[in-house]
Amino acid sequence: MAAIAEERPVETEKSSNKTSSAHHKSVVLGKFSEHCSVLTACLQAMRREELLCDVILVVEGKTIPAHRVVLAACSDYFLTVFTSEAEGTEEQRQDTTIHEVADVNFDAVHKIVAMMYSGEIAISPETIEDLLNAAQVLQVAKATDFCVQYLQTQVDKETCLQFLSIADKFELPDLDRRYMLQHVHENFSDVSKTEDFINLDSKTVQEILSSDRLVVSTEKEVFEAGRRWLAHDEERYEHAEAVLGRVRFSFMSQEDLLQAVCENVLTANPGVMAVVQDVVESRLHHGNGQSQSRLAETPRGAPVRKLVILGEGHEDIPRVYQTCRYYEQKWDEWVDLSSMPPGKVSRHAVAMVSHALYVITDLKDRHELHRYDLGVKGWRQLAGPEHRRTGYALSVWREHLFLIAGKCPGAAAVPVEEYVPKDNEWKSISGFPSEVFDHAATAGPDDQLYVTGGAVAQPAGIFDSGPAKPASKRWVYCCPGPGQPWEREANMNAPRARHVMQVLGDGMYVFGGHASKGTGDVERFDLTSRQWSVVTKQRVLAGMSPHGAVTMDYRIYVALKGEGDSRGVVYEYDPETERWDTHCRLPWDVRGFGLCSVDVPQWLLKRKGTIT
Repeated sequence: MAAIAEERPVETEKSSNKTSSAHHKSVVLGKFSEHCSVLTACLQAMRREELLCDVILVVEGKTIPAHRVVLAACSDYFLTVFTSEAEGTEEQRQDTTIHEVADVNFDAVHKIVAMMYSGEIAISPETIEDLLNAAQVLQVAKATDFCVQYLQTQVDKETCLQFLSIADKFELPDLDRRYMLQHVHENFSDVSKTEDFINLDSKTVQEILSSDRLVVSTEKEVFEAGRRWLAHDEERYEHAEAVLGRVRFSFMSQEDLLQAVCENVLTANPGVMAVVQDVVESRLHHGNGQSQSRLAETPRGAPVRKLVILGEGHEDIPRVYQTCRYYEQKWDEWVDLSSMPPGKVSRHAVAMVSHALYVITDLKDRHELHRYDLGVKGWRQLAGPEHRRTGYALSVWREHLFLIAGKCPGAAAVPVEEYVPKDNEWKSISGFPSEVFDHAATAGPDDQLYVTGGAVAQPAGIFDSGPAKPASKRWVYCCPGPGQPWEREANMNAPRARHVMQVLGDGMYVFGGHASKGTGDVERFDLTSRQWSVVTKQRVLAGMSPHGAVTMDYRIYVALKGEGDSRGVVYEYDPETERWDTHCRLPWDVRGFGLCSVDVPQWLLKRKGTIT
């Protein structure tokens, strides 16, 4: 045990004789660096030998000898008890105090008292609840801190529900429940079958079943978990509507729905039964169209936003025709998500509405509309638009689909058709002001529908030979509401056709197109000035006709198909730096395609070892 000597000058008292000089002597200050550890070791030894112990704690009929000064230094509870006794009667101030502690576990109190002497405490899933209870009763803040740290760092698949119940029981302000809930969500298929899940209260079960982040293969797993919890105790059936009301029946397969209808737990609860019947009838009467259920339409599984392409494959490889794929950036690979329904398709137009992927396919004599539901992992054919057209624009506006203009043989006027998902039907609204095709459309940040550029047919001149060439336009139209008149806006700086248009922040951007000049420039429309400006002259897309564009993660992605033996490419545009970069290459076997972004649930994302 080392002692360290330190010299310090100390000035002695001055003599009354001013002529005498001041004398300075050095005082040595001894420091014992291991004092605290030696002191606590001695105190522990004294407690074990019951030397000079002046308090005996009685817990569950068993005794724990200790020193009042140690307990009072570590526990607000004992500090209050012992200081009040010191002010009491002579009997209360006796040498050894016997103090009984109620409503706590003996082993837990014994561990906490030992921690007061050693600064260490052993915690396990089997002891954590008793320790927390004792720490709160005895008001030992450090023991509570140790328990909170344990709950946050040791939570896993086996303990998440137990720890969640403990966190709710003790209402610990420093404990973030999200740690426990994250493990519950990610391992729901397993934890929902455990006794800990069955023992949860109704409020917590409803909270878990309501989460968008549940990782499940089908919604049936959520229904089964709720049904098992209810069946455990007949008294729980009074919570049946609240619990099963968290199930998203619109994402259950038709077979699972019909099986659920036969369950007694549903037939006995008219509120939930009405929702299920609503989903079933909607599918039967609307050609498997979108459900009109009152429940949330968000698919489960902590979705991750991904770039998705849908397109016909190379003509020599019919296997990949109409394949839907997402891009996995960490592997630089396109991964199969699903195959489209059979049928040769010449073009795809894609859009996302309420977490479902809508695809318009161009056949020789008609359009077909299909929807891919991420929740049920299946395609459904919906009602198709009335008019077959080419060179049209497809846009999502106010959760509806809009087909705008294009070449439409046999139509008296240029039609705009609106698709209403909840009714699974198309309706014609006011026509577009011009017979334009190869234009672009998008819903603006101000909730108006915008159309830019495009081409119009022009009559051949007297001296022209062959068919007339269409003329590209700079014009811009906007529509404030479905069925309302279209209004002109300021023209773009360059005429464009077969270009793309995207919204980012409070601005609209146009890219590419077939025209003689300016199509390589990126133009931005400012909603305040209502004017267009060129924001970059990096002519990556000069004279090019993009096959799709999408906004994602504060970037704009524009896709170009490959030519000949070259692969297509997706370019990434950063509005802050006004620069283009190559984001990824398209699969070499893809030619015609559509591009969009989709929130893919994690359970649908394939792991590296499962990609074929």
